[in-house]
Amino acid sequence: MAASPPASSPSARPPPSPARSGPRPRTTPTATTCCACSARASSWSARSPPGRSAPGPPRARSSSAQGSTRSTRPPCCAPDATDGSRRTGPAPSPRAAWRSPRSASSRPPSRAADRSTATATSPRRGQECPPSGDGAHAPAAYGRPVTSSPHYDALVVGARCAGSAAAIALARAGRRVLLVDRTAFPSDTLSTHVNFPSAVAEIDKLGALERVMACDPPKATHGMVQADGVRCLERFASVDGIDYGICVPRPHFDDALVRTAIDAGAELRERTSCERLVWAGGRVTGAVLRGPDGEEYAVSCSLLVGADGRRSSVARMVGSERPYRGSDNNRACAFFYMDDPQVGTVWRERLIQLRQGATHALIFPCPDDRVLCLFMGPREDIPAWRKDPMGMWERMLDENPAVRERLGGATNFTKLRSTAENPAFFRRSSGPGWCLAGDAGHFKDPIIGQGMRDAMRFGRLWGEAAAPVLEDPAALDAALRAVEERRDRECMATYHWGNRESRIFDVSPLHREVLAAWDGADPPRLLHMFDRIQSPHRVLNPLVGARFATRAMLRRGADRRAILREAVEELRIDAGIWREELFPRFRSTRQSRSERTDWQWPPRRPARATGAAPAAAPAAVAVDPLDIGESVPAGAERVAA
Repeated sequence: MAASPPASSPSARPPPSPARSGPRPRTTPTATTCCACSARASSWSARSPPGRSAPGPPRARSSSAQGSTRSTRPPCCAPDATDGSRRTGPAPSPRAAWRSPRSASSRPPSRAADRSTATATSPRRGQECPPSGDGAHAPAAYGRPVTSSPHYDALVVGARCAGSAAAIALARAGRRVLLVDRTAFPSDTLSTHVNFPSAVAEIDKLGALERVMACDPPKATHGMVQADGVRCLERFASVDGIDYGICVPRPHFDDALVRTAIDAGAELRERTSCERLVWAGGRVTGAVLRGPDGEEYAVSCSLLVGADGRRSSVARMVGSERPYRGSDNNRACAFFYMDDPQVGTVWRERLIQLRQGATHALIFPCPDDRVLCLFMGPREDIPAWRKDPMGMWERMLDENPAVRERLGGATNFTKLRSTAENPAFFRRSSGPGWCLAGDAGHFKDPIIGQGMRDAMRFGRLWGEAAAPVLEDPAALDAALRAVEERRDRECMATYHWGNRESRIFDVSPLHREVLAAWDGADPPRLLHMFDRIQSPHRVLNPLVGARFATRAMLRRGADRRAILREAVEELRIDAGIWREELFPRFRSTRQSRSERTDWQWPPRRPARATGAAPAAAPAAVAVDPLDIGESVPAGAERVAA
């Protein structure tokens, strides 16, 4: 159903006819703003031509024209290139972006729009207004008054893992959910998309597993880590009845989640971006969206879920863009898809990591007899990867014979994808009427393959916690904060694990000792860490670590001093993790030994492959909770409230 955005919009025209019949959406009263915003709003309203209304939102995907808000999408439908609506006809292959070297992911429409009517008094998109005297103010919606807008119980910005999971949970609880994304589905995104059994179990809890498995991905029943010829091969334990991992490319995977959200009752609008937020009484009460045709319109909501990735625009708009805690990552990521030369062998049943020298190679079998191979080495290698991808590929095969054994003779490569911008972080992820889900709120190093699992898990938990209390603002805020605390408790040890794995180091005797001892172990100690059954600092506790260090030092020709130094350093890191687990402080900024404090925000970019000097890097972040507008309690450590 079309809805009326602010009546003062300069580009006003009569709203289009409604897409379906049925009851009119609920409306909300005019949002209140601070005195500065009110002055701008009045000035804007005075300049608007009288008697004109603004255009409504684009038609949403829906299952019926008879008033139902539930939306479905038949497999034969494909996104329209101009207006984001659906047209019948052959569907594009969900795997096109990873199947062919020439394919590209769907891109959002141009952001260029006519803003000639905006005045110098209007704040920039997403900018905060000056705080009022009591400090309880929050950003306003561009200074324009929002008099009436369609109301949703929840507006979810970003429709991939975390956003779809939150939308599914909310819609299943009977809530009216609007799910928006800047792109159309199926489409690709930068991701290595491996899912261990605990992640597959999360997919099953969302009700999307049948759709995800429709592309017939190999079921990987074993995981393997090999370093300097020492192998540890284990079988995955069962997690909620799931004992296999999968690696499904994101075009198909995300489309399966989106369709599940639509079937649950969520309303999807593709090629739609969140331009700015609407605030009232210090709470987020809605947002101004931009549709595929470039027109802007407002919607109101009881809850806004920002699930728009690491560079979240929602995080910026709520004043939480800069993480309060983080760690630099010394490893970059470069990867290809290719035809798997080992089709029909046991290699198709294994998720493997091959370590040799400073670079780790991760190899995951994919559907359609394809395989994903990514290299995580020093980020200084990225310019060389981008300049000569196949030359670097041959270099990796020469340096790591195990990679050549697994992938020698592979053909039909896609173009290289790479990134060197992987700082791990925690953001303040909940506030009055809003929360940040998935990578928008917390990001771990991708080398441990936990991002999609946590995005789906905590997206679902955000939705389940919020659904019963959306009419009670105080209870809603408490529920959102409780989920954030739970996320931090469950993810903190894994965050530290990722920080440790992202260090650049050669395989040590202590490392080889651990792998040799755990090969074929039952229960699978190594895979328990990847499945989050046990935390790494508990699996490799100080007593276990001391035993392995002793064994390594007793080997003939061992460098005992080097082994002892490594063991002591690992023990110090473990001590910090144990202290943080036993005496948790919510949003703590206290530095741990696993963290590298030279991280920057926004992340720095690598030098170009042409040899040009890198762009000037921003100043390193000085972690100061006061910069996010919160108080810092007295004590030995600072905590971002």
